[in-house]
Amino acid sequence: MWSTFSKATKVSIIGFITTGMLGLFSMGALGYGLYYTVLPVLGDRIDELHGDATWPSLILAGMVWSIAFLMAGGIFAVLSKRKFPSFVLYLSYVVVLWLWALVVWYAIIDFRIVS
Repeated sequence: MWSTFSKATKVSIIGFITTGMLGLFSMGALGYGLYYTVLPVLGDRIDELHGDATWPSLILAGMVWSIAFLMAGGIFAVLSKRKFPSFVLYLSYVVVLWLWALVVWYAIIDFRIVS
């Protein structure tokens, strides 16, 4: 079954599993690092997290962000079937990863998912 997947899909699955575990085992370092990638858009809003909500929010952000690898892999596969240039394929992959980090952090901060 593994041989039926394209190389991009395999990398996405491995990325999903790896970052999901890293989000938990890094004890929030991945989530905090992701916040710095979206800092130009969200600003210093991470300061709104206080007390017991801070650390679980950092861990959750890293773990939920791993889903972006599956989404990016799916978009990569669809675009590659439509014969888009490789620059567009890889750019779309990175953009999906960044946009999902933005969505995750926006949701955590604005909707107080962890309280």
